[in-house]
Amino acid sequence: SDLTYVNVGGYWNYICLLLDLYNREIIGYAAGKHKDAKLVYKAFSRVQRNLNNIQLFHTDRGNEYKNRIIDKVLETFNVSRSLSAKGCPYDNAAAEATYKIIKTEFAFNRIFNSFEELELELFDYVNWYNNIRIHGSLGYVSPVEYRINSLWNCPKKCWQSKMRQVQEMTYFTNLPKEEFEKRKIEDLYSKRWDIKVAYKTLKTQLELERNVSTNV
Repeated sequence: SDLTYVNVGGYWNYICLLLDLYNREIIGYAAGKHKDAKLVYKAFSRVQRNLNNIQLFHTDRGNEYKNRIIDKVLETFNVSRSLSAKGCPYDNAAAEATYKIIKTEFAFNRIFNSFEELELELFDYVNWYNNIRIHGSLGYVSPVEYRINSLWNCPKKCWQSKMRQVQEMTYFTNLPKEEFEKRKIEDLYSKRWDIKVAYKTLKTQLELERNVSTNV
């Protein structure tokens, strides 16, 4: 994880991202007016996965990470802590590289009119980054597609893991229509992220595989 700053109405605000090193997916994110532990805690609260499955949490030595609030979160879910060496940003290279992308694509020469606009735009960008944007290090597929492909190629073909994958993919499709209108993300829902099609395709494949396994 790492933090960076963005311009909101002439004042610095901050965003925090939690990055999955396996597929470079942003699994948690938050925006705030202060660079503190509460911002990191907010990012953890938005993770749509079982935090007990996180084995290691690596950051730099900033006070927003080295504090009792984050210590309590890590202890609760049995997550080991890893800190960069003093004065060595290369230890957190994956997060630094991701923020370079975000600063270029999301925040470069941009002034957000309000904090609410920042939150909406960050929500939109994170979902585009995870589901649409391709990455050369992942074989030119999106982080979510890479994760789904790896599930299909796993030797054990774990049905429960795949069903959890389907549940994650349907998280936003299950939101009430009024919620989409409130957040002003109709474009994400209908054009930029056709998640319904992906969900139906994956669900059909899972059902076919289950039927074959049952017949055998």
